[in-house]
Amino acid sequence: MSYFWRYKRKDQDIVNAMNLLEIAKQQFQEIRCDGWESFLTEVSSFCDQHDIEVPNMDDIFIPTGRSRRNTRSFSSLHHYRCDLFNIVIDLQVQELNNYFTVANTELLFLCSMLKSQWFLYCI
Repeated sequence: MSYFWRYKRKDQDIVNAMNLLEIAKQQFQEIRCDGWESFLTEVSSFCDQHDIEVPNMDDIFIPTGRSRRNTRSFSSLHHYRCDLFNIVIDLQVQELNNYFTVANTELLFLCSMLKSQWFLYCI
């Protein structure tokens, strides 16, 4: 009987992991949509505590190390939010999707259910 419960627990671990994966993806999306303000507040607070200058987000962003002749003009807010914050979150979600494709996730979930049913049938 302990053999059955050991596999039952592993199957439940797979289901829990798949649920956590979906929760992580949802939280990344929430952070991307609504998390900028709290992130900026936290970073600004950290910078203030460590005497680090925080750029004015309304100023025009000037890239360093490149010719400024052919660059487009946009605010620091646009640069930090769109070009950094959102892209990093998108890369994290993309990495999760690459490791856990929809097909792989569904297959793992179905295998765990099938295995549970098989053990119940054998008992």
